[in-house]
Amino acid sequence: GRMHFLLQNPDDPTFVPSRLPLIITLALRSAQVGSQPASDAWASMHETLTFVIGPSDDAGPLEYAALMDQVYGEHTTISDLANDSLWQDFLSESDQLPAPQINSLFVDSTVDLSTGKGWRFMGQRFTMDGLIFQNVIFDRVKDKPDGTRRELPSGLDVMAAFGSDPAYSELYDMGITLFPNYSDQMGSMQQSVQDQPEAQWLERFYDGWLYSFLPVVMTKDGTYPSYMQTPAWSYKDLNAALGSWAELKHDTILYTKMPEGAGGGGPPMSEPAPSYVETNPDAFYRMGYMAKMLSCGLQERLLGEPCTSSGYFDGSARGYLAEMFKLGSRLESLGDLAVKELNGAALTQDENYLVTSCLGLYECLENNPAYGSQIETPKVPVIAAVSGAGESVLEVGVGNVDRIYVIVPLEGSWQVAQGGIFSYYEFTQPRNDRLTDDAWRVKLAAGEVELPAWAANFVLPGGEPVENLYFRIGDIYYISDEGDNLNVRDAPTISGAVLMQLKTGTYVEIVDGPIEADGYTWWQFKILDNQLEQTGWAVENQDWYLRSYYK
Repeated sequence: GRMHFLLQNPDDPTFVPSRLPLIITLALRSAQVGSQPASDAWASMHETLTFVIGPSDDAGPLEYAALMDQVYGEHTTISDLANDSLWQDFLSESDQLPAPQINSLFVDSTVDLSTGKGWRFMGQRFTMDGLIFQNVIFDRVKDKPDGTRRELPSGLDVMAAFGSDPAYSELYDMGITLFPNYSDQMGSMQQSVQDQPEAQWLERFYDGWLYSFLPVVMTKDGTYPSYMQTPAWSYKDLNAALGSWAELKHDTILYTKMPEGAGGGGPPMSEPAPSYVETNPDAFYRMGYMAKMLSCGLQERLLGEPCTSSGYFDGSARGYLAEMFKLGSRLESLGDLAVKELNGAALTQDENYLVTSCLGLYECLENNPAYGSQIETPKVPVIAAVSGAGESVLEVGVGNVDRIYVIVPLEGSWQVAQGGIFSYYEFTQPRNDRLTDDAWRVKLAAGEVELPAWAANFVLPGGEPVENLYFRIGDIYYISDEGDNLNVRDAPTISGAVLMQLKTGTYVEIVDGPIEADGYTWWQFKILDNQLEQTGWAVENQDWYLRSYYK
């Protein structure tokens, strides 16, 4: 699919174009795949890729077949393809074939891409971010007076075109805007993004993913909470969008074994802690639409079935697509909660469950390993080469998930909420040494790469996340290894009689407290044991308890 058969090469006077694309196009018409013509199977795959990613930016069997019919006739044979006179006619008529909009040949000039005309069995796809890249590097962007040439772009270009002020600010600080016509080119790309109608954004899954970045990176006005109007938050948004974009560029497909479901009930659980969802409804709604769009589109194309959300995960295509649809519904619900928060309303207990429970198939399998004992969940750090020049390529990667702390209004006061956030890296790498995901993870673990300089606007390097238990009446805990043989007394004092000692794994519910006495904080526990209905007092200690909650 990636092999490119050129029709001409002005830089090589000895170049002779190949007739192999015509032979393959003819073979597709005559061969069978099962009970259908091979051309139908190819067309189905081509249409599915067009739906998922976008239209082909190269001529392929479809375009060549039309031109072959015109030159060779509608009943072309293999012997016809050997006719040199007809072959020359085909080449002379090839100017009818579309020229690519995005250069992937790394030639010296990108202004005239007609010399890049050629054939791919499954063409590379035209995308908005690819178009942006093409227009912000040489020679759409001219050399500086000192001869400095911009041969490789940056992920910042994409986000600046999508409306990110900090992305453009960083490009300015890097001296990129000093290239003679860079600002004009960027303005043109920003206008292209703004002018693209919503219907066109939502026509392809890939474009729909890009569309979800727009509300993330836009400048937040007074309709948003004050914390979202800070410079640090704008850089956080830039980072989150770039991390998601790097994941999109990685474009991985995972094949996994079927998991077996775990049966039975479960231990007692605490009620969900008060929670807060990022108040950016449009981002959630667009991601939800995108997930449902992918699920429905692939159900119709791959399974030949109407769109449905029914089904459970059983390792089959139907199971994966059902989970994708459910993820879309979940994201839309998070958008509804974001609207509720913007209006100043508190979340209900069920809505807190919605925020704190696992999001999507793989996170749920990760949090409940018994359900996924036979399935390998994907690792977060991934890498992708997204542009090339000379002997170098631009690599963009997702690193480990960082911890984010945000001051938000909860239960009538300002509290520190925490969650996860993408980390993003970009750097050049020799073309002949592109990193695999495994090599990237080794490089990352060894500390051989640094975050972009602009990450200093919101990242405090180093440190380890600390889980702090917030003791509340009604919460359920179980005794940790460090808390083994915990003393439970008949009163909140060290002089109280010891009623029992709790072993590791014993579940308790807080029913009263706190009481400060003898230099300790005391809570009254109900022992959740079928053999015991007792209550007693024990000392609060972060190391002695673990919170039991739905993940």
